[in-house]
Amino acid sequence: MFSSIARRNFNENGVLVGTHGDYPLETRLVAQEYKVPFVDLEYYSELLEASYGSEKSKGLHLHFKPGEIPYYPEGKSDDTHLSKNGALAIAGLAIDQIKLWNDDSLDKLKKAIK
Repeated sequence: MFSSIARRNFNENGVLVGTHGDYPLETRLVAQEYKVPFVDLEYYSELLEASYGSEKSKGLHLHFKPGEIPYYPEGKSDDTHLSKNGALAIAGLAIDQIKLWNDDSLDKLKKAIK
């Protein structure tokens, strides 16, 4: 089970501010209740976003200037949805955490992502 990922939401001081409230905690509690492996992708994606900083982290999301790409002729400024680079980075975080799971029922999955 995975929590949601962080949104790109930096305050005026360049500090990443959470936007999901109690939702990530609730996913963790459900995972504990049902005894399933859990990855706190909000936490790991927060670390990723913060390491990039306010400006560079735009590259992880759908930020395009007008005319930059045909699909968004007017441009796009989306801090929720991921760019290809962002999606690959988040997928890498998820894979790294799955590899750490100590659950024999996931052996086939872990072998597939080596």
